[in-house]
Amino acid sequence: MLGISLLDNPIRQYAWGSRTAIARLQRRSSPTREPEAELWMGAHSAAPSRLRQHGSLPLTDLLRDRPSEVLGLRVSTWFSSGFPFLLKVLAADQPLSIQAHPNERQAREGFERENAAGIAPDDPTRNYRDPHPKPELICALTPFWALRGFRDSVEIVREFRSFCIDEFSHEVDTLEREGDGRGHRHFFASLMNADADRVARAIAQAVVPAVETPTSRWFAKLASAYPRDAGALAPLFLNVVRLEAGEAMYLDAGELHSYLEGVG
Repeated sequence: MLGISLLDNPIRQYAWGSRTAIARLQRRSSPTREPEAELWMGAHSAAPSRLRQHGSLPLTDLLRDRPSEVLGLRVSTWFSSGFPFLLKVLAADQPLSIQAHPNERQAREGFERENAAGIAPDDPTRNYRDPHPKPELICALTPFWALRGFRDSVEIVREFRSFCIDEFSHEVDTLEREGDGRGHRHFFASLMNADADRVARAIAQAVVPAVETPTSRWFAKLASAYPRDAGALAPLFLNVVRLEAGEAMYLDAGELHSYLEGVG
């Protein structure tokens, strides 16, 4: 029997991470030299946990050699002797880019396509680092802000007009005619493909309402930090969500989202 072993878990350093949050959770000194964005606990091939009582053995090696003993026969068979989830502590000091995770078919096909193209697993241009879908569940450890899913098209039209953003009036009028679904797709594609000068004009002409709301607060914050990035407009077309500590939010594959601030 393996018994219980303490894990040494890798930390991923991304520019949007925190220099204090993960260090404090682990009772290390802070601030750290580099921002620490994610603490990974699992058996992802890019950064597996290691078993401290077994000579720093990577969890991936243990699963390869003794899958049914660690996972049980059913789970090891179903997940091809891989770990069925990755647990992360995520600490965002700055907003992450808008993203959507692949479903099972997209993940498998994308992974195989990039392998066939000879793109190395650690190449920064790679989109698919493994063949697995990425539904996600975030549970807040601190107050946690996020953007999640399209607002109703009527609400998006109202927000853009209330902020007096005339630069995209044609796109807003088209969304009003087309409505949810198809309208969302066309509207989002138009904004994301707009050139930076046009985006900058739209952001510069915005009139932020005097009464602060979560939408106006995050628009102002993103517009100040990213004045030429269409992502700064996201609080006007995606739902602004605040989780209190202990609250959770599920994100299915394909759902647009961005984490803005907090630890979860």
